[in-house]
Amino acid sequence: KHWREIDPRGIILSKIFNVCIKIKKIPPAWKQSSCVLIPKKGDPSLIESWRPISLSSTIYKLFTKCLTRKLQDWCETHGVISNCQKGFTPFDGVVEHNFVIGQHMEFARRSHSDCFFVWLDISNAFGSIHHDVLFTALSNHGIDLDFIDIVRDIYLHSFTQILSHEGPTEPIPLLCGVKQGCPLSGLLFNLSINHILFKLQRDFSSHSPPDVLQPVLGFSDVDTDFQTPPPRRQTQIDPKIPVPPAKFVFFENSILKFSFPLQKKLSCPVPNCSASFGTKLWYLTNSSIKKHLNVFHKSKPSRVEYFCTICNSSIKNLPSKHNCLINNLILPSDPVDDEVWGCDLCPDFSATSATAKRNHLASHNRQKILEDKTLLIVPPSASKTKKNRKKRIQVLSEGHPGDTSLARPQRNSNDPPPAEEEEHLPLQEKLDLEHPSLLVSFLEPLDALLDVDEIDNVLPTFENIVSDIVSVIQEHFHLSRPSASIQSKNKPSSKAFDPQDAQRVQTLYHWNRKSCIRNI
Repeated sequence: KHWREIDPRGIILSKIFNVCIKIKKIPPAWKQSSCVLIPKKGDPSLIESWRPISLSSTIYKLFTKCLTRKLQDWCETHGVISNCQKGFTPFDGVVEHNFVIGQHMEFARRSHSDCFFVWLDISNAFGSIHHDVLFTALSNHGIDLDFIDIVRDIYLHSFTQILSHEGPTEPIPLLCGVKQGCPLSGLLFNLSINHILFKLQRDFSSHSPPDVLQPVLGFSDVDTDFQTPPPRRQTQIDPKIPVPPAKFVFFENSILKFSFPLQKKLSCPVPNCSASFGTKLWYLTNSSIKKHLNVFHKSKPSRVEYFCTICNSSIKNLPSKHNCLINNLILPSDPVDDEVWGCDLCPDFSATSATAKRNHLASHNRQKILEDKTLLIVPPSASKTKKNRKKRIQVLSEGHPGDTSLARPQRNSNDPPPAEEEEHLPLQEKLDLEHPSLLVSFLEPLDALLDVDEIDNVLPTFENIVSDIVSVIQEHFHLSRPSASIQSKNKPSSKAFDPQDAQRVQTLYHWNRKSCIRNI
């Protein structure tokens, strides 16, 4: 909040961050953090009964937040992180995991089968990652070396101090684990264990029994031995065309296979899945099955293959251009008995009752009504109209009023007529000029660090500049703390706030206005 008020356009922050990226280092003051212990349940004499909360510098967290956003976009673009990992992601993945659990429980309830869930919680997960493993994982994922150097410097000589009643402890070096309270730590942890998720996913897919359902973390259980018979027996097939096998869709080794001609209705190739798909247009069905496998079973097909059961050969090009499948991609419908109710509009449609035919004709009527209906134009709402009007006014009101020249003041009737030299008078000073920023004096040294390459002692100079900037901001907002860090036990506690004490109120108001007003 203070940085946004003192540097609303982020000019100083961007220059500081660019210097860090250029020299691949951060100021040593950013590597210091304070740790506050919050009691949990249990014996207070045990360290396990306390929860550590780490507090870092604000400018450091802003810088690592920018690095996190950059690394996160890169991982999403290249699909680096496993889709089973839902922690520390920009979207809410808990909803998806809850949906998968609900589907498994619903399937077990309907099929009257057992359903098992195993919850694995890693003890001290953040603190168990070695730094060498972290940097090796970043390198194996193909992350830029300059980015890795910045992360390496962030963890180099980092330390924390635990705040207690007697004061801060001695500096404790962080030799293992990712930093707590750092925006970059969650993503670094995901990259460190990413190879484990991929390996577990592959092992589970190849060694799990067919009756084991998909685990909670989305480790896909794909079994290619699919023995579900077709929904109905094919009877009205050209005798010259051999009957295809029972399975029309296969899913083996992440390869989706179709055997043409297809049925009117296809089932999901994954065992224990009751999903079905219509086959009016085979390419739309292909997209639906791939989306179903990717979203529901977490098994994205790597490629699609086509096979013709008429000539027993693979199809290299589009199935519609294959000689055996011209106008023969979909098998005709199979009536159950002789009492078939047909449809004049759909030659392939057949029903077994008048009710089924009536419902089918009603769908044609609804489609015709939708095609012949008058286009409905909904007028914009009052709020939208007001918003558009405000937007037009805002466009005209943008910019500084001082950028527009002002008209001369009206001349009094008693004043003499102006001379001709007045036409060449200097322009009047514009209004609403921007006030110089409090940090404008630091722009030149920061630009020098960015533009000049050969500067001696770049890091100490940069550290002094950043320290001066932080000191100016703290002094401006009265955020500086007393220099005495160690408090004596015998020192009496501070007096309670008395709103009737005028001098005390003035002192507190001068020190921190918001805190004083809050206390009042």
